[in-house]
Amino acid sequence: MKKDEVDTFIKSIDTVSHKIDLYVSDQLKDLGLTPSTYFVILKIGAYGELTQEQLFQMLSINPSNVTRRLNRLIEVGYVSKKQSTDDKRRRLVKLT
Repeated sequence: MKKDEVDTFIKSIDTVSHKIDLYVSDQLKDLGLTPSTYFVILKIGAYGELTQEQLFQMLSINPSNVTRRLNRLIEVGYVSKKQSTDDKRRRLVKLT
């Protein structure tokens, strides 16, 4: 592939990605979700109950960002959080 073909291809991928993001955002809006909060729901749903630390590691993003997303999901009732019985410093999250 020539450089101009690669540039055109990359621009096309970027355009499609942007359109998908807009579509997904629009579909989730009525549920009070964003693509990033929905991704958290998918991870929790795939594993059932997780510690916040496990979730931080799975998502590979800053723990404070995950905490904000979790708090939003708790606020709208999609996720619950409780203290671990094994280790009082740990918090367990699961879908409601």
